[in-house]
This record gives sequence, structure tokens and C-alpha cells, in this order.
Amino acid sequence: MQIPTHFYIGKKKYQILFDTEECEDSQAIGLFYEDDREIYLTKIYQGKKQTKKEIESTLLHEIFHALFTSMNRKELSDDEELVDGLAIRLHQVLKYLYPNK
Repeated sequence: MQIPTHFYIGKKKYQILFDTEECEDSQAIGLFYEDDREIYLTKIYQGKKQTKKEIESTLLHEIFHALFTSMNRKELSDDEELVDGLAIRLHQVLKYLYPNK
């Protein structure tokens, strides 16, 4: 899967940015900022290079935060176990459907 620079939910544009420092400062491999509609990812976390699979799964995780927030379902967005489980499973499905991406 290629990581895009942005995506839309409805008419709202969400930016996808790589920023190791932003993530390290928050002690996270990915961040979603609702007000700015930005997702931050890192290629290196705590000195360890993130694998392609880890980066893709993290992006999907943050997109689920954006989706739930856009649906006014903050309680679902706050459920990290749910968000992580959905992201991991969707990543598995996408890899099966599009094995060469």
C-alpha cells in the first residue's frame, strides 16, 4: 500500500504527514489531530525503523480515529483496543485483496 499525502471524508480533507519528532514528543507511532485534520506518522520510533506493515497499520489506525470522530462517535474513537483491532484486520483484508500493493 502506498501512503498518500491526504484523503477525504466527505468534503473534509485530512493531511498525512511524516514527522518523527512530533510522534516522539507524544510517545506515539501515529497521531490524529481532530481540529487540524492531520495524521502524523513516523518511520523511526525510539530508534527503531518501522516496517512497511507497521506504518500501514498505523495509518489505518489513525484513519479509524478520523472516521469515528467524523461520525460524532468519540467514545468509539477513544476505544484504542477497538481502533487497533479494526486497523490490523483491515490491513490483513487489504493485503489479501491487493497482494502486490
